[in-house]
Amino acid sequence: MHPRRILAGILLLGVLAAGCVTRYEFARPVQMTATPLHLAVIPFQGSPEVPGSGQLVADIMVNQLYATGQFSIIAPELVATRLASHEGEALSPSDLGRLTGAPFILTGRVIEYTYKASVGETPVVAIAARLTDALTGAVLWSANIGSAGSVDPFKEESLSGVSTKICQQMAVSLAEFCRLNPQLARQASLARP
Repeated sequence: MHPRRILAGILLLGVLAAGCVTRYEFARPVQMTATPLHLAVIPFQGSPEVPGSGQLVADIMVNQLYATGQFSIIAPELVATRLASHEGEALSPSDLGRLTGAPFILTGRVIEYTYKASVGETPVVAIAARLTDALTGAVLWSANIGSAGSVDPFKEESLSGVSTKICQQMAVSLAEFCRLNPQLARQASLARP
């Protein structure tokens, strides 16, 4: 076999293998604002077909909110510990605020979290989220975003990758809402003991 064909074959295999490599992104805050919005992210209601999808998406959401630099977020482990004895109970926003110590509560639901057959298996994710004032119960912000991964067989995406993109869009939207409503962070800081 000709050396150029061998080299071309090796290069082709390298390109194909590179397309299969998992890429990781790290969430780092841009810079924390002077008055970040203090909130608790409650584990999302998961998709019935995929147990654990709600917790996974909530964890991704925490990381994406943190990366904006606009939020002071109660540690998810602390939230889980404080809510553990109330599992299965329908808690009001004021109950969630009292239990977590947060003036604002982010809740959500995973509407869809699956692979659908097309050219290959395409990841499809849909998430709904809302920010609620724990004191008044008023919904201050909400979003519902769904997305499908790429159908390009050389650019496969995962459910968590699509979830990360959606959560990033939601985090940016929520950060923009907070930037346009700075009184929320000031009110919350005055109300905290």
